[in-house]
Amino acid sequence: MQNANGSLERLLNSEEASQYLGLKKQTLEVWRILGKGPRFIRAGRVVRYRASDIQDWLDSNLIQSTGEVQT
Repeated sequence: MQNANGSLERLLNSEEASQYLGLKKQTLEVWRILGKGPRFIRAGRVVRYRASDIQDWLDSNLIQSTGEVQT
């Protein structure tokens, strides 16, 4: 996968992605089933995450106060 600079972006495995997010690997597995977490790439049985997709997902979940309603 290429990033904005045109160079290849390193893909993270589930363990690396979970560490990046501070979550258990199993949480990401459940989120994949439920369609809740960051976008991912599946090549056969292999699952990978782009760091840019994780960051996009984090940005889309950014809130300023506990009074905000998430959709």
